[in-house]
Amino acid sequence: MNIFYRISVLLSLIVLSQWSLNAQWVKCVNVPGNDSIYTTPAGVGLRDLAVNGSRLFAMRIASVDSIFYSDDNGSTWHVSKPPGVVISGTTYYPSLAHVFVHDGTIFSSGTQGTSNGTLSLWRSTDNGGTWVAQSNGLTSADQGPVTQVLYGTGSTLYAGTEHSGIMLSTDNGSNWQRARHGIATYSLAGLTFYVGIKGLVAIGNDLFAGLDGNTSAVGFGVVHTTLGDTSWTTVSTGLPTNSVIAAMVAVGSTLYVSASSYGTFVYGVYKSTDLGASWTTVATGLPYPGTVKNLFASGSTIFGFSGVGLYELNNNDTTWTAVNSTGLPNTYSIEQYAVVGTTMFITGLDLSVSLKATTHVWKRALSEITEVREVFSTIPQSFSLKQNYPNPFNPSTKIQFDIPRSGFTSLKVFDVLGREVATLVNENLHAGSYETTIDASNLASGVYLYTLHAGTYSETKKMLLTK
Repeated sequence: MNIFYRISVLLSLIVLSQWSLNAQWVKCVNVPGNDSIYTTPAGVGLRDLAVNGSRLFAMRIASVDSIFYSDDNGSTWHVSKPPGVVISGTTYYPSLAHVFVHDGTIFSSGTQGTSNGTLSLWRSTDNGGTWVAQSNGLTSADQGPVTQVLYGTGSTLYAGTEHSGIMLSTDNGSNWQRARHGIATYSLAGLTFYVGIKGLVAIGNDLFAGLDGNTSAVGFGVVHTTLGDTSWTTVSTGLPTNSVIAAMVAVGSTLYVSASSYGTFVYGVYKSTDLGASWTTVATGLPYPGTVKNLFASGSTIFGFSGVGLYELNNNDTTWTAVNSTGLPNTYSIEQYAVVGTTMFITGLDLSVSLKATTHVWKRALSEITEVREVFSTIPQSFSLKQNYPNPFNPSTKIQFDIPRSGFTSLKVFDVLGREVATLVNENLHAGSYETTIDASNLASGVYLYTLHAGTYSETKKMLLTK
């Protein structure tokens, strides 16, 4: 064997080994609330994550300083919190439970510390700099924090709550009305409550909510309405009997839910391609059926936490694959995820020490996780970068490319100023035709460039994001 060829092979193996060693989760060490002992049911520790542009927000439950943000990919953090209420010289801060982003506006929800658990919502239009209460229309009869917010068209917002059903705002959260006709209720200690809302997602003008169960061992599955409406109908054919929904996501025109029969705590993943009219299981590749309770989506990739690890599924595929867990504790759970540019963040619990579960934020390059899918096994004749489809797009689009020779390949996205905003592919690929997806939910409208590098080949194309 030629000595230069042997050296080349050896150097290639060293590079590949080094890249594999770097492909792991890294704990963000400076997050306020890291290593907090998690207690139930209220919980003390990190829970929610949300993203606005390049700013990452993290929520720490049951803490005066409940919201933190980072502008440098999780290296340093700063405090942001809604104002408290001053009574007799004492400031009472709200007990916050969730933080989320809608169209550049930051919302936080919870209960006002002096109002007997009354639902409260705060809004920030300056990226968490200042907060204004947005609870007009919410009364003392509305109990429990908002669990999710979803905007439909323009300034329409729906808010799902833990005990008060669903609220509707048509002015970007300034005023609220009840939109819960058809949402099940239950009685407890002489009071009437609505079942909890565990998810809100939209496909076009069709809005779906995932419901919890009640105290009579009854689950209520998935309900549907159209944007702007206040009445809901059940769409649960094919889901388990008395379904309790733990999570739901929408990818393109496909709905995914994590569902269990009430009281069994055996959560399986189900999908619907006909707006909830029918549901089928998606379990192949999981360690054992009925284990996935948390679902997240990035572009066309669905992530599910099974209780024994993180798994991913490309939309329209039927088989889950395990995500490398190097860098995570031996025993852990995932509460939430977020993507900032080219990095995925997760927050969850380190369960490796008995009775001392601690909360953390971990991060990892998205290109190490999300899937680039081979669409044709036939070796192409030449390098080629296709025009993205659809174009213009909102919020996701597919990009296909051909590489006639195996080698290290990168596909990156830049804004018009040349700043990198996403890495879609950054790995060794064998010769073939590939497809990947960019999720631009956190990017502003405008023109973006995407560039393919493979060996000495390089090509750049333009795409248009419209929101």
